Amino acid sequence: AGGQLAFFHRGSLVRLDTLSGQSTEIARIAGELRRVSPDGKRIAISGLEPVESSLSIVEVATGKVTKIATLPRPFGVVVGWGRDGTLYLPKRTDTGFELWRISDSGGALTKFATLSERC
Repeated sequence: AGGQLAFFHRGSLVRLDTLSGQSTEIARIAGELRRVSPDGKRIAISGLEPVESSLSIVEVATGKVTKIATLPRPFGVVVGWGRDGTLYLPKRTDTGFELWRISDSGGALTKFATLSERC
């Protein structure tokens, strides 16, 4: 059984078939790969901007890029992607961490949980 890998190479998001070694450009986009959707059909990408970072969803099959949010730093890292389409992002605070969430179709970023340093 084979699989697929996704990574950035020379300004493109690329898909590599692990059986054949064949690579295919998915989209020309600058950013960092953050998370693959549970069904493997979409990829969350965060931009490289220093103050505010774009959060985009790339459709693997078509290469369509949809910007769903502009997030202030230190947001940008997606630590989870639920089957319901919810993306989870952490934010460090003076007393610990906050977990925030946003729909993979966009919308408001909302605080989900607060964790102390000792967790």
